[in-house]
Amino acid sequence: MAGDAFFFIGILVLFFILWATTGGPTRPISFQGPYITPITNVGQDQVGYGPPVQVGGTLALPGASLTAGERTPTSIENTSSYSGIVTVAHAATGGSGAATTDGYVQISVSSTAGKDIDLTGWQLKSAETGAVATLPTAILVMRLGTSNTLQNLVLKPGDKASVTTSASPVLASFEANKCTGYLTSQQSLYNACVNAHVNDPGFLIGTWYVYLNKSGALWKSSGDTIELLDTSGKVVDSYSY
Repeated sequence: MAGDAFFFIGILVLFFILWATTGGPTRPISFQGPYITPITNVGQDQVGYGPPVQVGGTLALPGASLTAGERTPTSIENTSSYSGIVTVAHAATGGSGAATTDGYVQISVSSTAGKDIDLTGWQLKSAETGAVATLPTAILVMRLGTSNTLQNLVLKPGDKASVTTSASPVLASFEANKCTGYLTSQQSLYNACVNAHVNDPGFLIGTWYVYLNKSGALWKSSGDTIELLDTSGKVVDSYSY
C-alpha cells in the first residue's frame, strides 16, 4: 500500500514539473473557464451568448411584433412596480402600426411574474391626443344567450390580452377557450361545446379578448405613443409608432 501511495505521489509531481516547464499559470489554456466564449489569453474579455440587441431591430413576442425602439426606457419617470412584468405592444390581429378606430394592442404578463395580475381599472393612454380608455371587467367562461357573471380582468403568468377599441360582439370582454372557434363559424354549437369540455384540463387558453367599447379613434393612426398605466396612474409600459 505504501508503495502504491509513493507511486501516485510521484506521478503528480511529474505532471506538476511538466506543467510548470511549459508555462504553468501563464499558459492561455489556464484562462479557460465556464464561459460560452472562454477567455484564452491575458487581457481578453469573455463574450456572452448571442449578438447584442440593436435599436431598430425586431423582437418577437407571442402573437405580436414590435421593434426594439418601441420599448419604454428604463429611466422613465413615475414607473410602476409592474414595469418589466406586464408589457404592451402591437397586436398581430391589428397588424404592425395598427392604431385606427379599431386599434389593437396586446398586453402580456411575463411567464415569470410569479403571481396573477389584476388589470381591471388599468388604462391605455395616448401621449398625443390625451385620450384614455379603462380596461373593463370580463367573463371567465362565456356562454351565449345566458346571464354571464362578470369578474375582474385577472391574467395569470404567461397570459395575454388582445385589446380593441371597438364594441364586443357578445357585449362583454372574455377569456378564449377551446370552443371559441365556434363563435366565428357555427355559433349554435358553441354552448354545447362549452358544456361538454368546460372541465377539461387546459379548457381556458390564457388569451383574453378585451373590448373598450369606443365609437371613435382613441389615438392617432401614426406618430403616437401608447402608455399602459396601473390603477395608481404609474407607467407600466409603452410603445411608440
